[in-house]
Amino acid sequence: MPSQLRLSTKLIMAFGLLIIIQIAGNCISLVMLGKIDTSVTDLESNWLPSIDAIAVMDRQFQTFRRNELIHVLSTDDAAMKNYDERLAKSFTDLNKATNTYEKLISSPEERQTFQRFQNNIDKYMVVSKNVLNLSRTNQKDEAKKLVQEESRTLFYAASEELAKLVLINKKGGDDSATQGRTAYQNGKTIVLSILIAATLLGVTVCLIIIRGVNKQLGEDPGYLHDIASRIAAGEMDLRFKEHTGEGGVFAVLKLMVANLKQKIAEANATSAQADAEAQKARDATLEAQAAKTEAENAKAQGMLQAADRLSSVVHVVSSASEQLSAQIEQSTQGAEHQSQRLSETATAMEEMNATVLEVARNASQATDTAEKAKDKAQEGAEIVNKVVGGIGQVQSQSLELKSDMTVLGKQAEDIGQIMNVISDIADQTNLLALNAAIEAARAGEAGRGFAVVADEVRKLAEKTMTATKEVGDAIQQIQHGTRKNIDNVDRTFKTIEDATAMAKASGEALSEIVRFVDLSTDQVRAIATASEEQSSASEEINRSVEEVNRIAAETMDALRQSAQAVSELAQQAQELGTMVQEMQDGGGTGSARAALPASRTRRALR
Repeated sequence: MPSQLRLSTKLIMAFGLLIIIQIAGNCISLVMLGKIDTSVTDLESNWLPSIDAIAVMDRQFQTFRRNELIHVLSTDDAAMKNYDERLAKSFTDLNKATNTYEKLISSPEERQTFQRFQNNIDKYMVVSKNVLNLSRTNQKDEAKKLVQEESRTLFYAASEELAKLVLINKKGGDDSATQGRTAYQNGKTIVLSILIAATLLGVTVCLIIIRGVNKQLGEDPGYLHDIASRIAAGEMDLRFKEHTGEGGVFAVLKLMVANLKQKIAEANATSAQADAEAQKARDATLEAQAAKTEAENAKAQGMLQAADRLSSVVHVVSSASEQLSAQIEQSTQGAEHQSQRLSETATAMEEMNATVLEVARNASQATDTAEKAKDKAQEGAEIVNKVVGGIGQVQSQSLELKSDMTVLGKQAEDIGQIMNVISDIADQTNLLALNAAIEAARAGEAGRGFAVVADEVRKLAEKTMTATKEVGDAIQQIQHGTRKNIDNVDRTFKTIEDATAMAKASGEALSEIVRFVDLSTDQVRAIATASEEQSSASEEINRSVEEVNRIAAETMDALRQSAQAVSELAQQAQELGTMVQEMQDGGGTGSARAALPASRTRRALR
């Protein structure tokens, strides 16, 4: 069934399939790039800002707690007022970071954890309000008791929920990075498969089309053009190349030339035979005229002597006329047979001309189809270029995200350094408290109150060191998550670079397909040109066959006229024989004289 399809249909199906494969590959690339972009966007707009907001929340919460403790330890009104302002600022920044983070919550588990954190913060702030009120009224012991018991419990509970939020967002960032890598690997596999399939299919289609066209033509279009031109010029003694198989148009040309040579040879033979028969008819006419002349001379010199001679001449003329009539009849039949064969040749030439015209028309349609396929392939190349541009934008966004992640990592390191400073301060405070306790012990009873304060400061320093250690662990987790996210961003950036390279390779493959289409178009144009020239040569040969047919018809008419002349000659010979018989009988003088003028009258009428 596929071999019976027209060339234009084959081209439409082949290049249509290539275009569909290319479009499918581009669509899959766009889908995979969309998934990668979704993962990158999720990292950029959700998980990284969430981690950043959590870091701010933790920093402000720790700052609030530290300022609260210092406020409790302070006895100067100006210092307490200063720390009141710091506490208000920390509380405002904490609320702002909390509101920012709340908008970024993306899962029920995360919302539940955040709700528990918020509840602990609210309870802590209620207790903190009481602590600060006691501290402002110099009820330091009651304030310290609240700080060491209920406030401390709520602080650790809120910090624990905050650490859980860090783990949730770290896991979400890891999942987004994993999804991006999975989408990249799947897209890479599919795009490479489609790219290889499209390239192999394009090469296969070009080879099949070239093979099919060569099979239909039988030979190279340039060689067929040369052969057709020589046939159109009237050159029939051609030496064709050897060819195996069906042969296509080339085999038809060879058969056409062979048939033409045979028909022309038959026409020449028939014409030569007709000329020979006509010459015999002319010779017989001359003999009849000579016999007539001798008969007239015999009339003057002696009827009997001339009658004997005329009798033999009449016998010869009659025999020659019968033979000539039979040969002319045979020549007439040969001419009719030749005319019939020439008519069949003309019909075959018309059919072949129609076939060549059909090939030319199919080649023209195939050229149009190839041009359309080329346009579609160029549109596909433009789509690939747009995909490359989109990937470039994603790459730029990834660079910005990488820069933001680097800044975030630096900020996390700065927080770690600050926590180290706080830890050092706590150590020094602990040492100072120990020294103060030692000095108070040396002072005896007078330094007992100072010793109690020093002991409280030492306990507060130990708690500060413990809290600082816990915060430091949380900061280390944030730093670890930040570094991991930076690595994920680097891998995502590398993935986008690979996707860009694959998209460019796809565009280059599509350009190669366009080049194959151009090559096929040029070959189809050459086929169309050769077919048109073959059609012109076929028309010229057809006209030559018609001319030979016309000459054969004229020859047949001449043979009919010759047959009629021979018939009349035989009739005249019979009349002459009758006259001679009468002359030999001795009583035919008057009849002979009467018959001869009658024959002259018939010849004159002719």
